[in-house]
Amino acid sequence: MADVNFVEFSQFQILIGDGGDPEEFTPRCTINTERSFTITPAYNDIEIPDCENADLPSAIFKRATSVTGEVSGSGVMEADDAEFFSDWCLAATAKNVKVICGTSDAGRQWTFAGRPGPFSPSVSKNNVVNAEVSIMTDGRITSGAVPAS
Repeated sequence: MADVNFVEFSQFQILIGDGGDPEEFTPRCTINTERSFTITPAYNDIEIPDCENADLPSAIFKRATSVTGEVSGSGVMEADDAEFFSDWCLAATAKNVKVICGTSDAGRQWTFAGRPGPFSPSVSKNNVVNAEVSIMTDGRITSGAVPAS
């Protein structure tokens, strides 16, 4: 049995662009414990009747209507990220985002414009602040090989 060609935590990166020219993409330290990226297609159901026997149930076919995505992450709150995520949420502007899963040898990269979703710092007594962050896609998601570094 062959071993799984797995991806390490450090090879699953969420990078946010600075809007510069050339644009630089950097990870935010707060997303240091959990990271996820979800791509969700939406469909319309098309009901096709059986023309030879109207008593039979119709078949349902799916037609894609849209695709959206969402990044989520959490971790120990990095002090500089409190300002970054707060300002981004309050401005509700789009930033370019890259999600990298793997390496240039084996992996995938998705790029898209993203808008901030909920930003939720929290803490319990005698602990440190943690935060949950989400970024929603704003437009088309592109997918390609992870570029060589």
